[in-house]
Amino acid sequence: MSLYDYRLSLEISKHDPPFCALIMSAIRKADSTNLEYIRMMWPEVVQEFKRRYHAPGGILPENGPICTCDNPECEDCPDSCPMHGTKESGVCPDHGGKP
Repeated sequence: MSLYDYRLSLEISKHDPPFCALIMSAIRKADSTNLEYIRMMWPEVVQEFKRRYHAPGGILPENGPICTCDNPECEDCPDSCPMHGTKESGVCPDHGGKP
């Protein structure tokens, strides 16, 4: 690790990403040795990453229909989406008010 790595980690943390998002990002950058370490610690995250990697747009069947048209009148858009918030407020009710 370097000072640059540490300072970049501070910048990344300012955005308050979910822990699993950080692990999935690490999976993308990992060499085979580090990937095996990650797999030993978080096998469920690695498995989900693999499933989403091979799914169109990262959307899995259990996610249900996800419309990204950004039209508040769209009938295909869910009323509440953990990725996009609610139609009314733009705030995600599933993640403590964080969009």
